[in-house]
Amino acid sequence: MPRPGLEAVAYVAWFRRGSTADETSAEAASGSANEAPSLETAGATLDDALTTLSSILRTMGQIRFPIGEEEQSFVEESEGWARHVMTGGAAPADHEGPGRAWRGVREHVRRRRVAERDHIDARIGGFTEVLQEVVSQLQTLVGGSDKAASMLQASMDRLGESADEATLEQLRAHVRHTVREVRDTVENQRSQFTMRVRNLGERLVAVNQDLDQAREEAKLDPITQLYSGAALENEIDRGSRVAELSGIALSLVCVQIDGLPALIARHGPDVGNGIVQAVADCISLCFFRKSDCVARYDDQRFAILLWDTERTPAERSADRLIQKIRRLRIPHEPSPIEVTASVGVCTRKEAEPRDAFVQRALQAADHASQGGGDRRETSR
Repeated sequence: MPRPGLEAVAYVAWFRRGSTADETSAEAASGSANEAPSLETAGATLDDALTTLSSILRTMGQIRFPIGEEEQSFVEESEGWARHVMTGGAAPADHEGPGRAWRGVREHVRRRRVAERDHIDARIGGFTEVLQEVVSQLQTLVGGSDKAASMLQASMDRLGESADEATLEQLRAHVRHTVREVRDTVENQRSQFTMRVRNLGERLVAVNQDLDQAREEAKLDPITQLYSGAALENEIDRGSRVAELSGIALSLVCVQIDGLPALIARHGPDVGNGIVQAVADCISLCFFRKSDCVARYDDQRFAILLWDTERTPAERSADRLIQKIRRLRIPHEPSPIEVTASVGVCTRKEAEPRDAFVQRALQAADHASQGGGDRRETSR
């Protein structure tokens, strides 16, 4: 990989460190000198930075909040920026001059974040407009009841205030409270307004379902930022239907961290989270195709659904992952912690039920763990 300006990067870092030491260190005042870092150290640091940034850009494309416009174009552009950062090749956008287009990378990230923010604001705005219409019609239903109208207006005022600041989960709680108040208000007049109230209730249910969908779309595992187990199950359902109709190969890889409960008991939950995050990073680097669905299946296991992938390629990818995890060293005193994983691989059989497909992968990982760990088992 090209590392333009590597020598300059190393020595600028050395010069700055030396200047700071001259001003603040008694040791520097006595004439001690700072040694410049080796080119190998500076190069490794730069490579790690480029790899990390490339992985972030690729993840932005793979795990994104759908906003309904030019999604495929954004995925391809994110992949293009990731390759540009890693290799220094052509940038996805116009770029003149040598080196990497850092301004283009920043603008790519900024544009997406602004678009996602505007999308969420629009959904919340549409939600409150529907509720305002509901209140208006309900006030017509209750006729001259000033008390009922005042109660509904106060409830909507509270809901409107929460729409500006609350999270989706808090907003859903406010919606439920408002629905209960609406139900109690119209209960005494149900006989003559049944049909109109039913129609309004259906509108509220539709809006509540839209909020549920938005929450699910944004739901990720909080530690690894990978898909959740529920999201993976939905993807396996979809993949099984497609495979049954088209005949494409569908493979599943289950990754189980060896001895994770014992490691957490010995070193604490923070170290356990660090191990989980490090393994998640290894998985993301090994399974980086746009079609790969990488998820944290549960506390100790990960799972990767591989579209259009036969058993042999899936086994090769699993073996590469085992080797990469084997080289992990989790920082800890007095010595780094080594990590291994047991991996199960299976390829879907014709007409195989979804649950049976998943269980074969999980059982293969269990067999690998029972056989001593740090190995791969394939279910045939």
